[in-house]
Amino acid sequence: MRHVAIVGNGSVDKRQAATIESTDLVIRFNHCASCVTGGLRTDVVAVCNTGRPTKSTLVCLTAANP
Repeated sequence: MRHVAIVGNGSVDKRQAATIESTDLVIRFNHCASCVTGGLRTDVVAVCNTGRPTKSTLVCLTAANP
C-alpha cells in the first residue's frame, strides 16, 4: 500500500512534518505555504494559476529541494 500526503496551502503544525516526509508521495498546492514547517519534501505541486506569479513558487521549492 502506498501512502500519499496531500498538503493544502494553509499552515501545518511542525509536529506533522515527519509524518508528511515519511509518505511515498507528497503533493502540495499553489504557494506551498507549509513547505518549511510542514516538511520540505514536495514531489508534486498543483498550481491554480490565478494571476499570481507561479515562477516564484517554483524557485522557492527548487531551493528547498535541491
